[in-house]
Parts: sequence; structure tokens; C-alpha cells
Amino acid sequence: IWLIANERFKIFLHRRRRSGEEIQGVFGKEKLNMVLVTDRYAGYNKVNVLHQYCYVHLLRDIKKEKEAFPEEPEVQCFCPKLSALLKKAIGMFGSGVRLSSYRKRALKIKEQIMEICRHPAQHPAVQSLQNIFLEKEDGLFQWIRSPDIPCENNYAERALRPLVITRKISYGSQSVRGMKTREILTSVLHTAAARARHAGRRLDPA
Repeated sequence: IWLIANERFKIFLHRRRRSGEEIQGVFGKEKLNMVLVTDRYAGYNKVNVLHQYCYVHLLRDIKKEKEAFPEEPEVQCFCPKLSALLKKAIGMFGSGVRLSSYRKRALKIKEQIMEICRHPAQHPAVQSLQNIFLEKEDGLFQWIRSPDIPCENNYAERALRPLVITRKISYGSQSVRGMKTREILTSVLHTAAARARHAGRRLDPA
């Protein structure tokens, strides 16, 4: 199940495969002036938009490396520092401060992140984490432009969880038609809810 959402639209895609063509079919091939917040799954690269990768997914990666090398001082020193900065960045979303003040604070956090990621490291685990920021910088700092751009996709994860559980309990749709019907209904109902409207009207009993 895919979710493409903002404050006014909730588009759910119930598909049999997790290919980039599925998401591209919604956005098209033309360049769009928007930011798409996702994990680092390569399929999203087919969408011609600005990308912001999820910091919560990165925090999980950092935690794994820290737990994998408990006796390595370099790893144990680097991981908490990077984690603290990413958590600070996550907390910037919706801060309500003036745009100029927000960008100044956000830019400082970015500089601190890039400073520790550019610092020469010896341990492969640290180098691997550093390379994510060194190689994908354009996709990791779109959030510094505005407090309205999150650097995590927890919203999508939370919205998808009930549908995933329902699919597991019901064994999913048993036909393409059923899958399409579920796709349409979930998109319409969740979009209506997002706009604080009733999805339908109450019918009087016959």
C-alpha cells in the first residue's frame, strides 16, 4: 500500500508490486514544484520532484550501527552526536517561528551535521553513515527551506498502519476489482476526513 498525502489530499494506492512505475503513474514524468518526503527507497527517484529523506529511518540505521559495535569508541562517539542533531532537526517542524529565524537555526543544524560527516573516520560503520549525507545531501536538507517541510514521514507510516493490519486480518483483496475498490474508497474517505467533511450522508431507514 502506498500513501501520497498532504493536508488536503490522501491518495492510497493498493498495488500488487512495489515498483517506481506505480508512484510515477500518479505524478507523471514532468518536473513538479513540490517536496516528496520518503524513505530512501530507490523507486521514488522516478518522481521528478524535490526529495526529502526521512530522518527517523536514518535514526534506526544509526541505532543499528551503535548496537552492532558496542566496543568501538569511534562508533559509540559518532552515533549519539548524529542522532542528537537529527532529533533536533525533526523538532523544527511546525515550530511557528519567523521564516528568517527558522532558516538561520536550520542552517546551523545542517552545518553541524555536515561537519561531523566530513570529519575523517576510520571505522566502516561511521564511514557508511557519513556517506549517506555526503552522497545524498540534496535529498536530506529540503526541510531547512520552511518549517512546513518535515524531515520525517511518520505521518504516512501512522496512516498506513491500520490499513496494513486490516489487510493482514482479511487476507487482502481477492481480485483486482476488489483491490481497486478498496483503493478508491480509502482515498475518498480519508480525503474527506482531511477536509473535515462527511464522506456521505446518513440515510433514513426505509
